[in-house]
Amino acid sequence: AIAAASERLWKALGVRWLAATAGRPVPVSAIRCGWEAPSAVAGKLPLYLARCHYQQGMMLGKSGGNFQGCNFGYGGREAQELDCVSCQSHMMVPTYQLMNKRGVI
Repeated sequence: AIAAASERLWKALGVRWLAATAGRPVPVSAIRCGWEAPSAVAGKLPLYLARCHYQQGMMLGKSGGNFQGCNFGYGGREAQELDCVSCQSHMMVPTYQLMNKRGVI
């Protein structure tokens, strides 16, 4: 019942989830949710909202950058699941920048 209600909410918000495949480009309509820390090789890469099934639940996380699936916080660490879905929207989704002592997060 909770999963069905969650799906109805996402649909009402104009969001749909599509299967994501490692190594394929991120769809243009994917919802950007931040930036991966800059690296000497890749520079600063965008991150996108993603979700995956993990153990008995659905986890929200991030995809893109140098990830091979959906990365999410679990048990005090960052976990990864290869089978994930990408969040896409036809609506404008506001993005907010968080600041710390070193600049934008």
